[in-house]
Amino acid sequence: MQYQSSLNKLYYFLLYAIIALQIPYLPLYFKEAGANGNFIGLISALGPFVGLFMQPFWGIIADKTQRLKFIIQVLLFSSGVFILLVPLYNNKIWWMLTMLLYTMVQTASMPLTDTLMLSDNQRSREFGKYRLWGSLGFAVIVLITSAFLTKSNIKFIFPLSSILFFIVWILSFSLPKTPVVPIKQNISEIFQLIKNPLFILLVVYAFIIQMPFSAYNTFFSIYFSSLGATTTMVGLAWALAASSEIPVFYLFNVLRKSLNLYQILTIAGIIYAVRWFVYAYFPYLWLILLLQLSQGLSFGLFYLSAIQLLNETTSQEVKASAQTIFTAIAWSLGAAAGSYSGGIIYTAFGLFTLFKLSALLAFLSALTWYVFTKR
Repeated sequence: MQYQSSLNKLYYFLLYAIIALQIPYLPLYFKEAGANGNFIGLISALGPFVGLFMQPFWGIIADKTQRLKFIIQVLLFSSGVFILLVPLYNNKIWWMLTMLLYTMVQTASMPLTDTLMLSDNQRSREFGKYRLWGSLGFAVIVLITSAFLTKSNIKFIFPLSSILFFIVWILSFSLPKTPVVPIKQNISEIFQLIKNPLFILLVVYAFIIQMPFSAYNTFFSIYFSSLGATTTMVGLAWALAASSEIPVFYLFNVLRKSLNLYQILTIAGIIYAVRWFVYAYFPYLWLILLLQLSQGLSFGLFYLSAIQLLNETTSQEVKASAQTIFTAIAWSLGAAAGSYSGGIIYTAFGLFTLFKLSALLAFLSALTWYVFTKR
């Protein structure tokens, strides 16, 4: 059991290591290949938008066949193949088609893995410890790759990603075989859920918060490079952000003894606003690098609090649906809207204007959340 547990942690480490090769460096690759801000925003929005439909699709297939582990393995293997196609031709239509193929299989592999792990009683009790290895993998790999990736060889992120996908595919055979059994529910309970004022408010709040965060994910590497950061510094910045999530995951329950989830969500939104404000008005290289440490207190706190609030305020019959609907609208659709609109703003007005608007949006949404939920 201990050996299998170690393999599962390595699985998470490498799965998120692949993301570390893509979130920081894909926008830089497309920019160096001649794409403008509009296209970078559009292609970055493709993944979340496709995930809005493909995640439920693959989930339904897994539920119907009761072969969740096999579905994950198919997605991982396909991802390793499709990612190699992207850099073959320096053409926008080719990029869109190949990234579409890639995101159709890649976007579902992580949530389905989480579902499989949570369906196993032993692993579900220690899920946070497995997920932490994902943050660690992101931080370590982005730091290592930043030492040798440059503008001239950045295309190597594609074969590196493919190699890691195939290693993760091999490791996936160590995942538990526990089948996922869907909860039977009445359709009226779903309608009651989506009419719940608190649920609506949380979805809208998370959607608005996710928009500037997604724009940040898409354009931060370009922004930081424009301030004079080297590829190594860009990697260090992303590593610091991912590392800052680790203590938040560990200490979250301690924080909950002093603050309720509504208050934590307000605080996280304010920290987001301050973060974007500094990016817009104080673009000093080392200050921005240091500010990356606020990732845990913004994204980490918001993500954990939102998921936990949903879990604690919905009935057992609709918990799965609540999480699915919330993820689709807030995370996927919010990310797609943020990346696409961020690209338009970046092209028309520049990155500083993008972060100014992000700060305003985050502050107003946090203030609205506080007014409607203070207790």
